[in-house]
Amino acid sequence: MLLAGACILYAGAAWVVRPGFYEGFPAPNYDYVSPPQDVAPFNIPPTSGSGDVGPSGGVVTTHDQPIAQAGISVPAGALASPTHVDIQPFAPPHPASVTLEGNVYCITAATALNAPARVTLLVPPTEPFPTAMYLAPDRTGTWTSIGGSVDLSTYLMSASTNSFGCFAVGYPKTKAGPGLDVRGSVLPLVVALLIAVVLLGGLPVALRRRYNRPRVR
Repeated sequence: MLLAGACILYAGAAWVVRPGFYEGFPAPNYDYVSPPQDVAPFNIPPTSGSGDVGPSGGVVTTHDQPIAQAGISVPAGALASPTHVDIQPFAPPHPASVTLEGNVYCITAATALNAPARVTLLVPPTEPFPTAMYLAPDRTGTWTSIGGSVDLSTYLMSASTNSFGCFAVGYPKTKAGPGLDVRGSVLPLVVALLIAVVLLGGLPVALRRRYNRPRVR
């Protein structure tokens, strides 16, 4: 009911205002190794990436279009010798302590890092928002948070790493309790409520603009 009400409010607001009433950043598409059922019919397999990086530094990314879903930026001096860097996507495992979203990207090289590099991953826009980027030495290893920050205009999360390994975005699991689960039916209700609040806040201004326009005689 709340979601339906929000849709009605949105339609009403769209009628009373000129185009451009609400313009946000469009969410990018996400290419899954193992897509959720609701996006499987439209899913495109993700790509890998590779490149040679020397002591002067460099960047290696996957080849997804229109935006690379994973990449690493190696600064000058972080590698002692030229090294081939490889990026491969995998379906995420299910560790006990963390929920991983989207794909796991394993970034490997024959030479260890002498200084921190920066890893960037695309955030899946249809899943709960991640709180951090996680690193494991391999796909079966222990996942550890390395923090990170998200550019909301591109849905890209970046974090600093001292080593190569497997990377993914996600959030820590919480113990089951009497609280509500935002991954279930509660999330659409919360989103609908927020939409309703925004629209209700803008309707008085929109109506005033519409009915205070000079009349043409």
